[in-house]
Amino acid sequence: MERPGGPVVYVSVAKQGHHRTVADLLAPADPPAPWAGASITERMRHRLRTAVGKAQYALRKQTVEPEEIRKQKVRMVCAASAACRALSSVAVAYGL
Repeated sequence: MERPGGPVVYVSVAKQGHHRTVADLLAPADPPAPWAGASITERMRHRLRTAVGKAQYALRKQTVEPEEIRKQKVRMVCAASAACRALSSVAVAYGL
């Protein structure tokens, strides 16, 4: 599937419905390893059904922001808070 020393890939092989039963929510034990001649799809299905595979595949839902966007947000918050401090000091000075 992957080259030795290469990245480990987690790719969905089937759609999963949104509605789950109580049995689906209970943590089942990891399934037995696929047989040696299993197809790539069967091996990927096994990988995604293990606890580690589920955790790794769930990471795809994260949003990663570039560093520059994060810095811009910090600057905007700082500017807004400085403006708020200035307005509050004016309000105190004039008794508003």
